Amino acid sequence: MNSAQLSAEQMMTIRETALFMAAVVGMWVVSDARSRGKDSIAAILWGIGAMLLMIVVLPLWFVLRPKATVTPTSSTRVPPKPAPSPFSAETARTPIPENGDAGRSKICDHCGKFYIGKHDKCPHCDVVLEK
Repeated sequence: MNSAQLSAEQMMTIRETALFMAAVVGMWVVSDARSRGKDSIAAILWGIGAMLLMIVVLPLWFVLRPKATVTPTSSTRVPPKPAPSPFSAETARTPIPENGDAGRSKICDHCGKFYIGKHDKCPHCDVVLEK
């Protein structure tokens, strides 16, 4: 037997490996297409094309694929701004009313700043406060 010839078992292993690699590349193309905003049908067609004609379709996909889109995830969320301290300089300038509610500090729903006392309008942003 010539050493250059492959046995039937070796040929079968090579075919199985090639089919497996084609399936993996096709699934990756589908996944990449979906992550870049392609609809399901277009992504599947790109994947099938990559599986069947990998040498043509895969380089074509790399040239024609859309730019990557960044989608916000829970790790990229911007934390909310913290409420200002009731002891900030802005609160210190707030006039203290003469009525009995002088010691109660509140937060404006509109601007988020603290104010002390009972007011009809926020002393910082002049928005009418709920009672």
